[in-house]
Amino acid sequence: MFNNYYDNTNPLKPYTISTGINPGSTSPANALREGTKPAITPGFWPCLNSAGDGWRNVEDHRGETGFINGEPFTVTELGPYPEGWSTEPPPPSPEELRQARLAEIMAELDALDRQSVRPLRAMAKGAATDEDRGRLAFLEPRAEELREELTALAVS
Repeated sequence: MFNNYYDNTNPLKPYTISTGINPGSTSPANALREGTKPAITPGFWPCLNSAGDGWRNVEDHRGETGFINGEPFTVTELGPYPEGWSTEPPPPSPEELRQARLAEIMAELDALDRQSVRPLRAMAKGAATDEDRGRLAFLEPRAEELREELTALAVS
């Protein structure tokens, strides 16, 4: 036999622990005396039923992270998901999209600059080859497109 304890300070009275009983002892006020421990089912937690004589399963999402009305949230209580719950993050705002695009442009411009260094050095030394000039002719139009987009985004 077991004393199956529950948290009587929580309105759902969730199961907390089971202990063996001593012969002749009485059941504590916050425990059910039973032959077995309550079953633990994944995704649920046993809580005292409304009659106070057994267990009912209550949804258990504790520790899950998601969003409530677009704000990050971690479930800490037993029961169904809170109102407004979603596992999907909110869509990015126009400003977040703009900032992300600015970061992409800056990263691509940085990559283009790194690819241009050797041909530019060769040109500065007067030792540029057709390959160097061709490389710059290939890179510069894309860099110009990105600089124009950057200017347009900075203004908006």
